[in-house]
Amino acid sequence: MDPARGNYLPVSTSEPLVAEACRIFYARLLRIDPGVESILETATQFPEEPAAQLASAFLWLFGQTPEAQKQAAKYLAQADQYRNRLSAREIAWLDAMASWHAREFEATATAFEEITTRWPQDLPAAKAAEFIYYILGQHASGPRFLAHMERLAPYHREDPDYLAVTAFAHELCGNAGAARDHAEQALQIAPINPWAQHALEHVLLWEGSPDDAVARLESWLGSWAHSGRVIHCHNAWHVALMHLDRLNVSRAFAIYEEHVWGHTPEFVVEQLDAIAFLWRAEMAGFPVGKERYQAIAKYIAPLAGTLFMPFVSAQYAYALARAGEQDALDEMLRQVDLRSAADDVDARWAWAPVGRNIVQASALLGKDQPALAAELLDPVMDRMPRIGGSDAQDDLFRFAHMDSLNRAGRKTDARTLLGRRLSQKSPSPLEEDLLVKLG
Repeated sequence: MDPARGNYLPVSTSEPLVAEACRIFYARLLRIDPGVESILETATQFPEEPAAQLASAFLWLFGQTPEAQKQAAKYLAQADQYRNRLSAREIAWLDAMASWHAREFEATATAFEEITTRWPQDLPAAKAAEFIYYILGQHASGPRFLAHMERLAPYHREDPDYLAVTAFAHELCGNAGAARDHAEQALQIAPINPWAQHALEHVLLWEGSPDDAVARLESWLGSWAHSGRVIHCHNAWHVALMHLDRLNVSRAFAIYEEHVWGHTPEFVVEQLDAIAFLWRAEMAGFPVGKERYQAIAKYIAPLAGTLFMPFVSAQYAYALARAGEQDALDEMLRQVDLRSAADDVDARWAWAPVGRNIVQASALLGKDQPALAAELLDPVMDRMPRIGGSDAQDDLFRFAHMDSLNRAGRKTDARTLLGRRLSQKSPSPLEEDLLVKLG
């Protein structure tokens, strides 16, 4: 990483080492470079420097696990202890992250939007908002996301990290041309930019995963191995899915085994990408051994009772069912029922109207009960993007719905869904094959 790079706003400190550590941290985070965790060493070395504590809390809030929540709380409390040393902008960050930690996601999104309204140079705040939109459902939040980024254009239009995020916002809104233009511009400025490449992966999915696109993405696999693990895993997952789309099964599984699963299996992102790949492979007609799910279940079973968003819980439910982890699955479903009955914004937006059905249906599909799953999915799929994730990630549940209908003998309904999908995108070889099988 070029240490001079990064849209940087000064932090409140008189300690040069803290200022430098925070500057490098935010630059790395924007580009998803490795080494972001070094800010934790700075926070330990300077426990009375709230800027370092604030950055450390920010890092932990991405974790999506009970331990990450615990660590984030520790750093938030430490920063709050020295609140009077922080600037107005940093205090706004502290309050926004307190909402994030409390899982008040709508309030958190609004808070970060207010920060960039007052301080439009604060690109890390826009990056934080991007992740909150992911929790709220990036596809459902697409217009809001894009409006946020376009408001910041006068301040960042030549910044490759801004261009990468804006490319993704355009793609979520169906603006494929604008998404491609922004991503390519970002790559012209900074050729190593995995988030810009990620936006292109989303565009190429809707183009049917053409051969030349897959070849270009394959050429980037090696560079992603030197990026942050989260984006290495996720971008490689996209490439593996494109090979599934093209019925290149052996190459898809080779990428899965080399780049997706097994590097940092305790990371939620890696768990989700692994589950989504295996589930998609099964729905494409390729056998997946129970042992693959058992390897993942080892890490997710202890988290079964912890609910972050329905998007995560649904995939955990499927994997636990496939692995035969009935006790953990039962506890998850019990917690989902309780969460869905709560009276708060998140429960009313995601869990009650759609999340519970999708988690329960995922468990049923994991147990090979497609007819019951289809009955649960039928009334909620129009609101499915609320559960979290991006449009490409939510495709897992669109395919699951189609698969449940097909396996339940409702081929006409499945064919209708596939036809609706192909009216919006170019068909991949896998979808052409499926269309033939559905008659």
